[in-house]
Amino acid sequence: MRRFVFERSGAPGVREKFTVEADTVMARRYRIAMQELPLLCRRLLDAPDADGSRALVFTEAHMSTHAGLAAPRSRFGK
Repeated sequence: MRRFVFERSGAPGVREKFTVEADTVMARRYRIAMQELPLLCRRLLDAPDADGSRALVFTEAHMSTHAGLAAPRSRFGK
């Protein structure tokens, strides 16, 4: 597991810390490059359905969705 830590500025002088964990072995299984994980995890925090929790997990379902969306692009991009 890799843990990514993000900070968001709230009220003046207040910083909120958030963490997102991602299974790197599972990410490789879905052909997600390690360089992509921080941005994908940040998108999880920005998602409209984010539950407001400060500790999230980038799940297999998230990885599968990303892989499914990336597959059509990768066929033509390489």
